[in-house]
Amino acid sequence: MTDPTLHHLEEHRKLCRELLAAFEREALGLQEGKLAALAEADAVRRQLLPRLQELMQHLRAQRQAWEQLPPAQRQPPAAVRALLEENQELVLRLLALDRENQQARLRLGLVPPQHWPAPRPASGQGYVSELYRRHTAA
Repeated sequence: MTDPTLHHLEEHRKLCRELLAAFEREALGLQEGKLAALAEADAVRRQLLPRLQELMQHLRAQRQAWEQLPPAQRQPPAAVRALLEENQELVLRLLALDRENQQARLRLGLVPPQHWPAPRPASGQGYVSELYRRHTAA
């Protein structure tokens, strides 16, 4: 892993921070009922998605080249490890915040029915027993 890897990881970090800022603005907009913030967040997503896809292709190619190296040469520099860890933390924060925003949109009725999550299938006998238990206790 060399300078191109560092460069692409730094670009990934920058892109994740931009997305995080947009998701935070979206969360604030959902709390305050400002639909303009939601439209802005959607626009930022559409704008950044092509950059993210291109960046991920570069990183995937670099990972494949790294996997071809002999095990003795696979030790990444400390800077690369640090960036990988930071990027991983950013991605996890993004996923969590995006999920919270999606749930808030659902609660506010801002998601069309065709995009609603599918209900979990009933689990058979346990499901029926639970229904009987709930209705007899009431």
